[in-house]
Amino acid sequence: MFSRLLVVLGILFATLFAGGVALMSGKQLSTVINWALPEGWKINTPTGLDFGLERLALPEFSLAYQQCPLLDVKGVRLQWLPARQFTIDTASLDYQCLTQLPPSEKSDSPTSLNALLALLPEGEASLNQLTWRNLSDDINPRLKTLLNSPSQLKLAYQQQKLTAHLSQQAVRFSLIFADQTLNANLDYQPDFPANTKENSKESHRLQLNAKLNDDLSQPPVSGNLRYQWRLPKTIIDDPNLQQGEINADWQTEQPNQLAGELRFVSQHNDKNRLTLPFKFDLNTLEIVQAPFYWEISKIFPLQGVASAKISPKSWTGDFFPIQTYFRFSFLSQSKKAGKGNIVIENKQGEILPDTLNLPLQLTGNVKYDDFILYSAVPIAFQGKFDDLSVRFQPSALLRLVGKQDNLIINELRFPMAGILVNKNGITGRLQALLKGETPEFKQLALNLDGYAKNFHAGQNQFFQKLKGKKAINDLWQWRIWGNAQVQSLKTPLKVGGRGKWQGKLVTLSELDGQLGKLILTGTQIPKIDFSLSEPIEFAYLKRQIKGEVKAISPETTFNYGGELTRPVGRLKFNGTLENFNIQGQIEAGKLGPLKLFARRSLKKGQSELVGKLYWYAQPANVFQPLLPLRQNWIINKGMVKGETAFSANAKQGLIAGGHFSIIDGGLSIPSGDINGIQFSLPYRLQQGQFSFGVKQPIAVNIDEMKLGVPITNVRVKVNGSYPYSKKRPLYLRELKMDLLGGSLQVDHFALPQTSLTYLKLNEIDFEEILNLMKYQQIELKGKANAILPLWLEGKPCYVCDGLITQAGTSRLKFTPELLNAMKNSGYTEQLLLYLMNDTKINELRALVNVGSKGDMVLDAKLKMELNEQQSAKINFNYNHRENLFDLWKLINAGNDFEQQIENKLYQILDKRK
Repeated sequence: MFSRLLVVLGILFATLFAGGVALMSGKQLSTVINWALPEGWKINTPTGLDFGLERLALPEFSLAYQQCPLLDVKGVRLQWLPARQFTIDTASLDYQCLTQLPPSEKSDSPTSLNALLALLPEGEASLNQLTWRNLSDDINPRLKTLLNSPSQLKLAYQQQKLTAHLSQQAVRFSLIFADQTLNANLDYQPDFPANTKENSKESHRLQLNAKLNDDLSQPPVSGNLRYQWRLPKTIIDDPNLQQGEINADWQTEQPNQLAGELRFVSQHNDKNRLTLPFKFDLNTLEIVQAPFYWEISKIFPLQGVASAKISPKSWTGDFFPIQTYFRFSFLSQSKKAGKGNIVIENKQGEILPDTLNLPLQLTGNVKYDDFILYSAVPIAFQGKFDDLSVRFQPSALLRLVGKQDNLIINELRFPMAGILVNKNGITGRLQALLKGETPEFKQLALNLDGYAKNFHAGQNQFFQKLKGKKAINDLWQWRIWGNAQVQSLKTPLKVGGRGKWQGKLVTLSELDGQLGKLILTGTQIPKIDFSLSEPIEFAYLKRQIKGEVKAISPETTFNYGGELTRPVGRLKFNGTLENFNIQGQIEAGKLGPLKLFARRSLKKGQSELVGKLYWYAQPANVFQPLLPLRQNWIINKGMVKGETAFSANAKQGLIAGGHFSIIDGGLSIPSGDINGIQFSLPYRLQQGQFSFGVKQPIAVNIDEMKLGVPITNVRVKVNGSYPYSKKRPLYLRELKMDLLGGSLQVDHFALPQTSLTYLKLNEIDFEEILNLMKYQQIELKGKANAILPLWLEGKPCYVCDGLITQAGTSRLKFTPELLNAMKNSGYTEQLLLYLMNDTKINELRALVNVGSKGDMVLDAKLKMELNEQQSAKINFNYNHRENLFDLWKLINAGNDFEQQIENKLYQILDKRK
């Protein structure tokens, strides 16, 4: 096209110069020139031709092709004396007309450089302003900006030396050619609008030195090329490519063959470089063992060696078909696994004008850290340029093994046979098989399998650019199944589910799993089934996730005999991966629900869970299943509620604090009743340790305890830790209760017990004791006090040297029935009974000890006086031995029978609710 234009311009000026002397009118001159021009071309030269012996001037002329105004020229001047100078003031080219020119005719004859230069006359030529008209909207914006800016061109040929200069707003070009040597420089700095602030951030510079062959169809004899650039971030994000330099050197080794080397280095990181040794002849361009290195990351650089051959049909004419061969050998090295090598090879590739066919073979392994990726992947890369496709051939497989930190991958397989990748996306069977171990899971085996149709795998922008419009489908439907051994729980886990990845959303629509039998400390769960209450959806671009999971167990049993009936847990979550909300609840029969509200956040790689648990008020009898059925304990009244705030993270573990309350609780057991239980229990949990009553002791109140001995108004204050230890004991303070007409008091008591605890009995009524023992043969009126040093576990004794004393004066009297019965006894017994009957006890002092097996030893001394003879004094020594455990059973024999009947009635009523 351009060569045809240059030929026409040559004919134009030759005819102009030859005919200008004789033909003075513009119309006649146009006629002569148009007669010489090829068909379809036409010139128009208005009048005003100025011709002299030293110069020639033409104000303007225009040139058209097929009636399209291609070129307008103004101010043409030619001067040949004293020196040749050719000047054009302005020239304007029409872009639309230029595109209509026919292609240049092919010529097989070689062109001699020296012959062309011999045709050039010595002198200077200049074009002061070159402009363009009717630029197409399809032109690259950068090129359009350049063409819209006027250009200046100067040429000079003196003493076989050719120089050229082109200047424009963004481009500076200079050329010098002499002695077969070409030196050229090009500088390009885009002139962006001032508000973009980009013109100082982008620049290009090209330098060329070459020795040319006289036959222009042959490659240059030798040369050097240097290209430097600087690009802004708006054009390219990778800093390694924002600034760089390319150098190329070559020379002729033998006729028609060049050998050289091309080198690239990044100015951002000079380690990132590429060296391409090459050979070139009229048949093949060959790359020979080209080393490259690029830091994708500092710990895993891309490095290796490349070789290639490109053999077009012809370098000077029709290029196609082009035969190709290339081989990329990527090297990797791991301190643990040694060196690795993976090869991508194309042996018989072919490129046609609109299609290509590059069969590829990917083989070898990549080693990184302690991982090894094995590959054996044959690939067919082919199709039209606007519809290329990659199809993985039979036996295509990727396999990964290795270990890092706590992850062990025994085998991770990616079968890839039959998968098709084209501009619409990925189509075919996508699957993965994993066998491995983690600290939580042993014998882990997971399978992921499904079918993809036009699947984008999250690369929506990439595929939309290839497609040119939004693709439909973009779908991968899959199912997942597998099993593992949960190491911490020592139980098997099975899981299965279905889902899909469509567009920007990943959905797990079905999930069924089962956790096997759990045996924990004091607890057994036969199994746990879990499923989805709502599908789990993950919008990965926004990193948003939502869904709901449900877990159900038939029962939870405790070694002490209690159980939870069909516990059910639900967990709902919504938010981003870094910050999402959680709502949940736990129920077990009538127990609950226990409500959960929490937020999970991720900051600086650390996960934290912060939330609250609420146990809204409900009847206390919902706890009935937690009491062993065989003990026949019945919760018959009361209300329960609680609240807890908590946080959990890897650094501090679980920290929680809140309170738990029982209001007017009532409990019936075979040996009696406990009523009016009431307390509010504030607590704090940290590092598995409960702390109670941190700010002030907890007040526990019990109105009534019927446990053989009637006890009322129980009051105690509790604070300390649980589980308790010597360093963190649990304290009971100010224990008080009313019993046997008096009271019991313990000032201070600690668990574990490390010192004696003193039980103080005040004004215990003797009549209450006799009624408790159902002993009706004597009447004993009066009260007693006692201090009983106590060891709760009975080691070395339960009561050690306890002291019982009388509170005031007491009176002892025998019933008539006992007196009549004793008449048949011996004389000594009758005398003793007579002396003690209806006597006043002035002083009572007794020592009591209870051994580790319940054996009580009572050693009492009494000072008495007769009512009828006040002067008669009696000192009475009494020693008694009794096993208190056996005595307690005897005392409660009637009560046990009564309570058994009552508990049976409560159980029947409880089942009817």
